[in-house]
Amino acid sequence: MVEGKRHGGVIQCRLKRSDWPWVAERYHRRWLPWNRCITVDGIPRVLQPDQALGLYVTGKSLSGYEFDVSVHLWLRRGGRERAPGTSVLPFSPMNTEDWIDTLTPCAVLHVPSAT
Repeated sequence: MVEGKRHGGVIQCRLKRSDWPWVAERYHRRWLPWNRCITVDGIPRVLQPDQALGLYVTGKSLSGYEFDVSVHLWLRRGGRERAPGTSVLPFSPMNTEDWIDTLTPCAVLHVPSAT
C-alpha cells in the first residue's frame, strides 16, 4: 500500500461489464481491517487510529481494463469515535457516517475484460 499509488496489479479473474454492479455492491466502500500500514514518501508507516483503508470500485479504468478496484485512505471525522467498519469482519461496509473517503489511492487492482 503506497499513498498516492494509481496503478497496480491485474486481478486474474476476467469479468464482463455486466458483472460490475455485483462487484460494486459486494466490494465498494468495504473496510480492510487487516491492513494497518501504508508507505508514505518511501517510508512505511503504521496507520494512525483515525486512518483506515477501504475499497473503492470504479466504473471504468483509465488503464484500458474493464474496471478497477482501488484501495483508498479513509479518515475519521473530528469528534467521532466509532470504528471504520460496521463490523470487524473483513469487507464489512465502511462507516460512512463517521469516516470520510479521502479518495487518495494506495493501490489499484485492474480487472480485465472477459470478452
